[in-house]
Amino acid sequence: MNGGPHGLHPIGASWVNRHEDAARNRAACQACHGTDYRGTILSKMQADRTMAGRTFTKGTVIGCHSCHNGPNGD
Repeated sequence: MNGGPHGLHPIGASWVNRHEDAARNRAACQACHGTDYRGTILSKMQADRTMAGRTFTKGTVIGCHSCHNGPNGD
């Protein structure tokens, strides 16, 4: 599932549609998305993308709060 460089997961809508299973192991998310799951420089968008009906511009830092009320909420 995380076979990219340095364990990076796939990027884009296909990942968004199936990330709930991976998010059960939240500790694995912290290296890039931070201990508060709000994102870090490592989770910064490298291009404009639309995912899950939301548009994120290049440079946006992505974390659970980008689409949810944190890692426990929707």
